[in-house]
Amino acid sequence: MENSTHILYSILQDRLALLRQLDSEGDSPRRRHIAKETSELHAPLAHRLGLYQIKTEMEDLALKFTDYDTYKYIARALNEKRSERDAYIERFIAPLQQKLTAEGFTFTIKGRPKSIHSIAHKMQAQRCDVDRIYDLFAIRIILDSPEDREKQDCWQVYSLITDIFPPNPKRLRDWLSVPKSNGYESLHTTVLGPDDRWVEVQIRSRRMDEVAEQGVAAHWAYKGVKEHQSRINDQAVYVFTPTGDLKRLPAGATVLDFAFSVHTEVGRHCTGARIQGRMVPIRHLLENGDQIEILTSTTQHPTLDWLSVVVSHRAKNKIRQYLNEQEAKLEEANGEKREVKEEEPASHEPKIRRPSTPLGAPLETKPMTLEVTDLNGVDLHPASCCNPQPGDPIFGFVSVTKGIRIHRMDCPNAAFMHQNYPYRIIPAKWTEKIKK
Repeated sequence: MENSTHILYSILQDRLALLRQLDSEGDSPRRRHIAKETSELHAPLAHRLGLYQIKTEMEDLALKFTDYDTYKYIARALNEKRSERDAYIERFIAPLQQKLTAEGFTFTIKGRPKSIHSIAHKMQAQRCDVDRIYDLFAIRIILDSPEDREKQDCWQVYSLITDIFPPNPKRLRDWLSVPKSNGYESLHTTVLGPDDRWVEVQIRSRRMDEVAEQGVAAHWAYKGVKEHQSRINDQAVYVFTPTGDLKRLPAGATVLDFAFSVHTEVGRHCTGARIQGRMVPIRHLLENGDQIEILTSTTQHPTLDWLSVVVSHRAKNKIRQYLNEQEAKLEEANGEKREVKEEEPASHEPKIRRPSTPLGAPLETKPMTLEVTDLNGVDLHPASCCNPQPGDPIFGFVSVTKGIRIHRMDCPNAAFMHQNYPYRIIPAKWTEKIKK
């Protein structure tokens, strides 16, 4: 698992390096495409892994390449007030430093504005200008606490801060008691600072800060456990094509889900895959970082049980679509009418007539008649695809619009019907004609 995460980390580093290179290029469809793909796929992945520095830079660059006017406007506003902002942060930090030092804490305090992407998002959500953003500033307090005192120290510092600045109770975020799925631990609060300006304060230990900066890999280095990988997989799994393209699939996705994500025909003919050089079946569960090469065969086709193999909506829809297409073809073949002569020479052995009477009523034209158990009132129709004759081993198939079709056991469509629609198969047999 750790190896998979390192692979993902490497992919994200490569994508960030590409974005930085694009910064020197002019506007182009390629640059906009890469930026859009990054904001929709790579930045959320970095967030899930707890790589917040990478996530933030990716989001800011993606905004710069897709909405330059907004990016430039916010960047200019922040730069124009930088000296004012720095002075305000110093005013805010000063009493905190004095208080924490007096209480014997060893700590570091960092001040920073929110990211440009974050500010743009808040401006849109709150429908306001930069100057009216609710909490434009963020202060991070990093404590040098032993691991067995981390949470206690963080809460004690929270108490000291709220003694100085009044907090907003609705803005308290406790990721100490219940860490995020990617291992992130921190205590966040928003307090009313000097000049009645809201400031977000993050409180964490040195260990927690390293996990926040380096993500899941750092968390494993500290904890040496695997449950956090399973938590990350609660919602999605990130895998790669043989050419290195990144794909996001739902948690619990299999090789078959991946095959349908590549192309419908690849999915329909998928027989398995090769992952990191190892052969795996279509039911194999995917893990973050897997690089997958799909194996196909023209003789392979979807079956009803494939629906229990996949979890993605796309794969399920494509499998159902194929099964419905096959059923429609079968219905069409069975719907072909066979010509029956109105009069037959007495010496000729008849063909079966399509009964027009309800099941259970006597058939008038044959010494032998067809019976299906427990389905009184349903019309019977011989299937033209196999032309069943009296004495042939047979079964009934419940069609959607044309009653029950009667097929020979060795009908060329029998295997498909039994495999994909077993619940629509009705036992059938030839029985003696009921005498009036």
